[in-house]
Amino acid sequence: MFNKENLYLLGSLIKTHGVHGECILKINALKPENIHEIDSVFMNIDGLLVPYFISQLSDKDQSSFIIKFDDIDSKDKAAEFIGCDIYIPSESINLPDNVNSAAPDFTGYEIIDKKYGNIGRIMSILNIQDNPLFKVKSADYEYLIPIHKDIIQETDEDKKIIFTNIPDGLLEI
Repeated sequence: MFNKENLYLLGSLIKTHGVHGECILKINALKPENIHEIDSVFMNIDGLLVPYFISQLSDKDQSSFIIKFDDIDSKDKAAEFIGCDIYIPSESINLPDNVNSAAPDFTGYEIIDKKYGNIGRIMSILNIQDNPLFKVKSADYEYLIPIHKDIIQETDEDKKIIFTNIPDGLLEI
């Protein structure tokens, strides 16, 4: 029987892709070549690990896959699963020596923006469907910053810094 203790948090579904039910799976801490052939995953739906079979899986870039599940055949149906965490059995991965099996936790990382400078420290991550957010606290304010590829420019895991390019006006909201 599988539970979170013998599964690896591979990543989460961040958006739909195409019109036939494909999704973009953003992966944590691994590169696609570290993952063995997988034909099924466990999706965390309302706290329950539900198995789903994969009909197609292809590399998108160094940190994401395009994934298509059996029985999910439309963009609307795929959109229902955006924000869900995806787990695989630990034996399905080949971890490099410098990566442990825990998914990266960005709590405590500093946010440094190219225009605004040091914004503050990440206090938590809000996993809101279709709009995950960093909850960031500075000395005087709290900010909610979208976790989005257009905002996050680079991550330095050694120094625990995330470099961003925050759009004008976002911090005033």
